[in-house]
Amino acid sequence: MADRKGIMRKRQIGICVSKEGGLKMRILEYGNTNNPTIMLVHGFESPYQIWIDYIEHYKENYHILVPILPGHDVQEKSEFNSFDDTAKEIENYCISKSINHIYAIYGMSMGGVLTSYLWKNKRLTFEKVILESSPLLPFGKYMTQMLIKQYLSITKKARERNQKVVRNAINTMVTEDMLDVFLELFEYLTCWGPGLLRLGAIMSFGGYCVSRPGLLRLGAVVG
Repeated sequence: MADRKGIMRKRQIGICVSKEGGLKMRILEYGNTNNPTIMLVHGFESPYQIWIDYIEHYKENYHILVPILPGHDVQEKSEFNSFDDTAKEIENYCISKSINHIYAIYGMSMGGVLTSYLWKNKRLTFEKVILESSPLLPFGKYMTQMLIKQYLSITKKARERNQKVVRNAINTMVTEDMLDVFLELFEYLTCWGPGLLRLGAIMSFGGYCVSRPGLLRLGAVVG
């Protein structure tokens, strides 16, 4: 079996610095830049290391980009402000490296919402768009508040090493050998404070994304 953490240690690191407001996020790169580019975008309260198996499988034949979303990088302090700002940073990074076309982008949860912004902006072109568990239309006020409460509770319990939350994480979010990475992220997320965690949840589940006609066009791309 491949050394999963070793894969991450061998990464090439790109630093993306936005000129507006000095925002900063890291974008990890793997594989040969001459190959078609794949972008993998993790979700809210999810470590970027969930992509390790994908990276190992595709790195020989593809150039892979893995953004670490603001607020989720335990090595670089950052705060999530908006999908617009984050999309702009990713676009600026890609364009600065002459990456104007993405063969495939895979976004999950919050990362899928961000993916729809990248597609909508049309600064980059995409051949394949894959979304998983991504709310592209705003939830109602009641549902949004319920999800915020749920995420705040999960974050608190994960920090306390609640066994049920830990078991659910192993079954749904991370493999057991990556559990320490997952828990480290949750320790870091508590540094956001309840206000910023709530903002992240609202932006993920309660924010407007793309219009209904836009969804139909996006559906055609995904299909």
